[in-house]
Amino acid sequence: GVSLQGTGADVASSGDTESALMHAERSTAEPPEDNTMKEILDLPWADKPAWLLDLVVITAFSCLMGAASYPYSLVTDKVHEWWLEKTGPENMWDNPANFTFQGGSTKWILIAWLCCTAVGVFKVCIKLDRYPSFIAEMRAMHVDPWMSAKVLVSCIASLCAGATLGLEAG
Repeated sequence: GVSLQGTGADVASSGDTESALMHAERSTAEPPEDNTMKEILDLPWADKPAWLLDLVVITAFSCLMGAASYPYSLVTDKVHEWWLEKTGPENMWDNPANFTFQGGSTKWILIAWLCCTAVGVFKVCIKLDRYPSFIAEMRAMHVDPWMSAKVLVSCIASLCAGATLGLEAG
């Protein structure tokens, strides 16, 4: 025969189930007392008046970042769409055949190569050969604003040039 022992099918009554659950609750391991993550997470934050100020500041900052991302996206989309349209086939956006394999223009390869090479030269000119990663800046809790401005301008330039990812991608 098949044994169902240990699968939960061997519990005879609801009283046995309750006692098994009570035993399981008592036997759960307690976190160690020197658990710094638990100490950080257990700090009360909504019982102080300052949390409302934090909420307002974070919400305002989020709205500002969202508003600033709109022109960034608009510029990086419209510039390369403009040169794709000017150098591509007629009625590019209206003809689905233009979006098939080899449906574009061979000029695009040269334009993207030249523009992305120009972005590389631009990075050398502004001394942006190396810059800290986003994660390193988060760990250090410090950002060099001039370096960030250089990265932002270089990201916009590379995306306008037709690169699929900007410098922020690593």
